[in-house]
Amino acid sequence: MKNATGTAGDQDEGSKIFAGARGRGVGSPKNFLKLLLVAAFTLRGWIALRGGQWFWPDEGRYGTAQAAAREFLEGHFHRGWVRLFEQADHLLFKVVAVVPALVEQGFKGATWAPALFFAAVSTWVLWLIGRVARAAGAGDREELLAVFFAAGATSLFYYARHLLPYDLALGFGLTALTWGVSQQTGWWRSLLTGFCAGFCFLSYNGYWTLSAVVLLIHVGGGWGNYRTVLVRGGWAFVGLVLPVVAVLGIGAALSANLGACYLAFAKTVQQGDFGIAWRFMAEYFWETERLVAVAWAVAGCVAIRLLWKRTGERRARLWLMGVVLL
Repeated sequence: MKNATGTAGDQDEGSKIFAGARGRGVGSPKNFLKLLLVAAFTLRGWIALRGGQWFWPDEGRYGTAQAAAREFLEGHFHRGWVRLFEQADHLLFKVVAVVPALVEQGFKGATWAPALFFAAVSTWVLWLIGRVARAAGAGDREELLAVFFAAGATSLFYYARHLLPYDLALGFGLTALTWGVSQQTGWWRSLLTGFCAGFCFLSYNGYWTLSAVVLLIHVGGGWGNYRTVLVRGGWAFVGLVLPVVAVLGIGAALSANLGACYLAFAKTVQQGDFGIAWRFMAEYFWETERLVAVAWAVAGCVAIRLLWKRTGERRARLWLMGVVLL
C-alpha cells in the first residue's frame, strides 16, 4: 500500500495534471480570448445594425456588388461578372461582397446581412492579430494581450459599421503575415505568404504597402542565408503574382483592360497635403486611440529594450521592422 502522503513521483504527476487543468479552466487565457472575441463581434454587430452605412462615397463599391448580385439572381451571369470586373479598384472586395449582397437580395433588402458580414470580418482581423503573435513565438498570455489592445483600438472598430474594403484587405494581409513570420520553413509557406499578400492588394489597392512589408519581413527572416532568401523571395513573388495575373486574365476574358484601370486609378490619389505626412501617423493615433496609443508606444520601447539586451530578440526585431517600414 502507498503511504498517506504518496510518493514524489505521484506528487509531480498530480502537479502536472493540475497545471494542465488550470490552463484549460474558465480563467485560462484561451477562454478569455474566446470571450473577448465574442464581445468584440457583439459590439461590432451592434454598431453596424444601428446604421450609418453609405456615409462614405467609397461605400459605392458595395453598390457594385449589389448590382452584380441582382444580375446573378436574375440569371444574367455574364452581365454580373462584367459589373464586377469593369473597374479595377478594390476588385476583390467587390467580389467577396457579393456574398452578403446575395443574402440581402434574397431576403428582400435584409440590411443586417452586410452589417453582420463585415462585423465578422472586423472580428476576424482581431483573431488574426493573435495568430500572428503566436506564429512569431508568443504564448497564450501574449496572444491575449495582443488581441485585447487591438480590440480596444478605435481605428479597428468604427469602420466595422461601414461597407468598406479596409478590414477585408487587412485580414488577408495578416493571414499572409501569419505564414510569413512562422519559424517553420517550406517553399509552400512562402507561396501562401505571397498569395495572401496578393489578395490583400486586390481587396484594397492602398494596402500595397502592407503587402510589401509582409513580404520584406518574410524574406528578411532568412537573412544570413542567401539560399533561403532566394527561395523565400522567389516563391513569395510567384504567390503574389498568381492572383493578380488571374484577375487580369478574367478581366481580359470579359473585355476589361484592368491593367490600364489600375494605372489610371493610381493617378487619382492626389488629395491632402503630402507635406504633413511626417507627423500624420502620431497625430492620427493620438486623436483616435489616446491611452491605447500610449500602451503601443510603451510596447515599442519595451521591444527596443529587448532588442538591445538581446532577450526575445526575434519577435522584437519583427515588430520594430514592421513599425519602421510602415
